[in-house]
Amino acid sequence: MKRFSNLIILVMVVIGCCIASYEPPTTTTYVEHVVRKGETVWSIAGIYADKQILYFNEFVWTIRKANPQESKFIYPGQVLQIPMKVYAKK
Repeated sequence: MKRFSNLIILVMVVIGCCIASYEPPTTTTYVEHVVRKGETVWSIAGIYADKQILYFNEFVWTIRKANPQESKFIYPGQVLQIPMKVYAKK
């Protein structure tokens, strides 16, 4: 009987871990953003961050990664590609 209860507990733990680690499938789309005077990558990330499930600094990094350039500066008129994760509805 004790073996059976241990097996049940093990199965419940495994199922619980699978459910907890499940993430719905995602796709990435890109939004074009034209840089305006006074904007920074951080301020631009703030415009779009509420639609993402990332820590803010990770989202800033993904914007930089999507727009590789020699300089760390951005300039007015420059077009940045903002990666947006689209999560499938459950």
